[in-house]
Amino acid sequence: MISQRNSEFISWPHRNVLLVATGVDHGWLSTFSGAAASLQTPLNLVALHHDENLKNVAYFLSDLNNQQYLELLIIPQGELCMKQLMVDPRVHMLINETVDHGGLVAFGGGAELLLSQMPMKYRLLPGQVCLQRNLKTAEFAQQLLSSKLV
Repeated sequence: MISQRNSEFISWPHRNVLLVATGVDHGWLSTFSGAAASLQTPLNLVALHHDENLKNVAYFLSDLNNQQYLELLIIPQGELCMKQLMVDPRVHMLINETVDHGGLVAFGGGAELLLSQMPMKYRLLPGQVCLQRNLKTAEFAQQLLSSKLV
């Protein structure tokens, strides 16, 4: 289960973000989106590259200011998607900002190997990172989104 964390966030609609890039596991994404809808938890899908159905990360970042921080940043399952996200400096900025302000960064299944192979350009602190590990996607989404942390 996900542990409680101290947070001081203002109320605004972008506080829970799931980043999307080419190669995302669409079944995983669908399960997460469905869980958010059933729990009535706002979840913003933000695309790394142009997607007419999603907000673009550059536009999203321009909406942020120093008074607005993410409570939850999700890096989805899908090796190609994760690799694209983890080499983008804008994603590193979002990870650092989220962690620095007490937010949670969650990684979908398969992240353990990828994270162990990547140079760390961000500061993941104990209690501020959540890995899916062997949890089924529906269970992971339910625990993460219903934890009263978001």
